[in-house]
Amino acid sequence: MKLTIEVCATALAHAALNRKMILQLELAVGLCVFALHGSTDREARAMLNAAYAAAGYHCTHINEMDYKTVNRRINATASLFENLPIKKWVGHLSDMDAIKAVCEGLEPYELFTIQDVLRYAAPAKVRPKLAVKPNATILTGPTTGHDKVVQQFRRAVDQPGQTLTTEHLQMTIPHGTPRAELIDMAMQLMTMAKANELLTA
Repeated sequence: MKLTIEVCATALAHAALNRKMILQLELAVGLCVFALHGSTDREARAMLNAAYAAAGYHCTHINEMDYKTVNRRINATASLFENLPIKKWVGHLSDMDAIKAVCEGLEPYELFTIQDVLRYAAPAKVRPKLAVKPNATILTGPTTGHDKVVQQFRRAVDQPGQTLTTEHLQMTIPHGTPRAELIDMAMQLMTMAKANELLTA
């Protein structure tokens, strides 16, 4: 097999014109480069990076704008190379014929994004979804005045006593409730009744 940077650059430039096949064609170029070298070593990665640069990507130096993106794509392609029978797909084909053969081999894998590639070839590198912790403050709700009401009902439930019932209300008065507390509760009910009378008048 033979493969030149010019052929790789032409394929990558063509991929930019056709978004439907851009990733598969891009992956095929990288996979063919790795197949040519028989590995994903530094020399193979350097050739692939040079092909990206020749196609117009700014990825030669670490401070260039496409460096990280291209490096991530090369790493993803390298992971994919370890999981697919690229040499079998390529056979004795060369240049664009080899790239087209790999594109056809990739077709059933439904790889449309780099995340798809990583999910298939390197799932450990895919970031897990962030779990949102529940906000305990919101779930418990406001507590202003709440504890006093809870305690009143708890006392009524815990201690048997006299139950007063009307058409819409039911109140249990525990045995031993002080007279002053009964009068206080009666006054609160009277105040509520008067306020309700003013609202409905």
